[in-house]
Amino acid sequence: YGNSDGVYTVRVRRPQPLICAAQLAALTFGHSNRANQYALARGVWLFATKTHQSVFRVESRLAQSVAYSTVHSALRTMADDVLSAVREAVRNGTLYWLVGDNIQTYMKQRDHRIGRSNKMIKGFAGTAILCEDYDDDAFDLQDYLQRQARLERRNLSVETIIADIDFERLILVATGQFLRTLVRFVPALSASGFSSKVDKFYEAHVKKNPIKPTRKSTIIPLATNSADEIRIQGMQEAVDDFLTRQLGITDEDFSGKPLIFSGDGKTFDQLVRLRRLMSAHEGDVESLRFVLPMLELWHTKWTDLSRVIRAHWGKGHERDPSALSCLAKIAECPTPNDLQKVPFHDGAHMLDLVLDAFLLNCWENVFDTSNLVQYFASLKEANKLPKFEDLVITARKLAERHATTEAFERAHHPDAHENSIPLGSPWNPPTAPAALSPEPDTAPSHSDRASPTVTPADAEQPSAVPSVVSHEPQADEYVPDRLAEQIGLQRMDEILMGRSAARLQASNTGAGQPSAPEGLGDGDNNMVNSTGPELDTLSELSFTSSSTEEPDVTLANSVLFMRNAIWWREECEAVTQGDAERIWEILKVWILTFTGSGNPYYSQYLLELYCTFKWEVGEKFFKAIMQNWLVNQHGIPGHFIELDLLQEFFNFWLEDLAQHKGQEFDRVWYRFVLSVNVHQFLRLKEEMEELVSLKARKGAHIEPHLRNELRELMKVLREQEVNLRRPGRNEGFVAVDDLKIGYEKLRDKKIKEFIHKTMKYMNIWNNRESDTLPTGMDGDVEADEEDQGAVQTEDGEERVRLEYGPNEEPPAAVYLENGELCVGIAAEN
Repeated sequence: YGNSDGVYTVRVRRPQPLICAAQLAALTFGHSNRANQYALARGVWLFATKTHQSVFRVESRLAQSVAYSTVHSALRTMADDVLSAVREAVRNGTLYWLVGDNIQTYMKQRDHRIGRSNKMIKGFAGTAILCEDYDDDAFDLQDYLQRQARLERRNLSVETIIADIDFERLILVATGQFLRTLVRFVPALSASGFSSKVDKFYEAHVKKNPIKPTRKSTIIPLATNSADEIRIQGMQEAVDDFLTRQLGITDEDFSGKPLIFSGDGKTFDQLVRLRRLMSAHEGDVESLRFVLPMLELWHTKWTDLSRVIRAHWGKGHERDPSALSCLAKIAECPTPNDLQKVPFHDGAHMLDLVLDAFLLNCWENVFDTSNLVQYFASLKEANKLPKFEDLVITARKLAERHATTEAFERAHHPDAHENSIPLGSPWNPPTAPAALSPEPDTAPSHSDRASPTVTPADAEQPSAVPSVVSHEPQADEYVPDRLAEQIGLQRMDEILMGRSAARLQASNTGAGQPSAPEGLGDGDNNMVNSTGPELDTLSELSFTSSSTEEPDVTLANSVLFMRNAIWWREECEAVTQGDAERIWEILKVWILTFTGSGNPYYSQYLLELYCTFKWEVGEKFFKAIMQNWLVNQHGIPGHFIELDLLQEFFNFWLEDLAQHKGQEFDRVWYRFVLSVNVHQFLRLKEEMEELVSLKARKGAHIEPHLRNELRELMKVLREQEVNLRRPGRNEGFVAVDDLKIGYEKLRDKKIKEFIHKTMKYMNIWNNRESDTLPTGMDGDVEADEEDQGAVQTEDGEERVRLEYGPNEEPPAAVYLENGELCVGIAAEN
């Protein structure tokens, strides 16, 4: 409407143009059923929102929508058009990346009769993603096959893997985590431009080759089928359906380009097996020689999340502040029911929260303060904030002292290294159970520490960043003697690395210095077994050092946790920023940690991936893979996700939209009405709101503020001096380094077993005559007892552990929001 001055106003709540357009469209549709574009779009939107069929009947009578049957027919026609367009594009040389995953739903019979019983309906779903930003010569099938035919994977060794790991870069990654956590936590730093400087640090030292941050991926869900990927025949059915029937790839129309087909661990393993079994067939398509199996990242990341939490949980040691079981209780984080399958959202939240607390506690020790926010606020008020370059130097020192394998070894095997962690108050083993947090009058204060780095006076007159000072024993300082005795093993999570079984009474104990306790007998330490094996039979778990200082097991646990958690967080951040080459740097490390943690499956998967990238794809092909290993649905920077997570989203909404129809996945309802259109359903709900000028709703649950939980954790770490060196401290829990154990397993025989198993089918060119094995690979290789047991129960077991079941929330995505890493449950998309 307009006023006397001719100024027109449009209402916000019921805008006249929209109302008039809707009513005119309804009148037009009422006049002719051919003028149904608006009504059809509205009908598809109602279908996407799971509207009851009664609404369709009423809306169609009012000319506001078409009938439900018309929507059903339209969706099938749309699916046919989409698949026809994809087949034509593939025929013209367009390259797609396929990702697949199993899908299942439970059909419950309402009327039980003969032949009608409850059952699990299984199928396979997939998605095609358009490959972008690659060199024209990257996808060279002949080069790929020739590289495979060289059988260079026979040269695989653990030394080769170690040489490929950039440990210097891992220190820079840890340095960046110390910096980013401090700047994000302290308002005085984040408001003073330090956040952008941290971003520049990552740009210069951590970033590899990310995808364009605003690239919006072209995503095409494929039709589902009823193949069961657990059986190799079922995997073949699924592959044939996707490649031949849906994409139209045949030997006659083959473009000569390799095709990447990826999936989670089980899908990847089945694809590798199928390709080897089919390698003797004629033709590149029939033999699947043109298919490159690729391991997906979200399930791999989830597996490592469970590994880290399992390794540091410390079951039975809920009073040890270096155990996650203790810290989770303090922060009131849910206790995982199954440490083999930690819920992703809760586990990621707990890991990030505890890691932040550990990192910030290390900064508290540097500045000798219990309030970092107030400390830097006083610096800012006095115009004496430290230079960013000085913070970088200090962060690097902290990374080397608190987040490296070398730091973990030093905590168990103390020496006078320049990177030794400063001393805390003397450790006196408790004689009786006590509260976790000591009373104020007994809590060690910062002024009682042996090597404070900043005095209270420094805090009042701030000037610069203090250096992290290492503490070396002085001539008149108490250093107890050590007696090397036998080390016992009760179970894997109680391996005692380097802690002596007894200590002698020091003769030079002075006033104010603790006297060394007498030798530990039975019951003094339930982790020492006097009947255990000799020390030299556990050389990998023991040490010989000239130092007379006792190990600090609690500190070692803390160091190992920070190292593992930083690696996991680096993987998450690299995913959100679309930097697959950063991801690959972490995956190379996980080859060893998965092997050491007793997970032979993902260890084998990553070894296969390592051989592929190392010897079997060229540099251009490798770059093309890295540029397409992640997907961005909306073209928003920081919102890249893994392809298997995208498929999990689609599977969740596919089952949700089906509304328990109880049909097989190869029926028209699933195959053409739902699956091919599922991505458009999710987009349509957003676009309809945008078209009527509604603000976009958040697609994830908003996390409550975590400052209270973080402060409680920091308080405990501060009071218990977890990240300061307290010789002789052992509060019960002893974490084991999966990296070291994995290195030894791979060195001893795991590599040999892998080569033996994979070389049988690797002669692609002349598979029928490739019965002879490479030199040194003759004979059967027996698997470890622990792996044999795992293999016997694995077929399908890994799938059960690492997939979402019905009636659960959709899988959690990790994304960047205003520069901060967030874990959210996607409520819509």
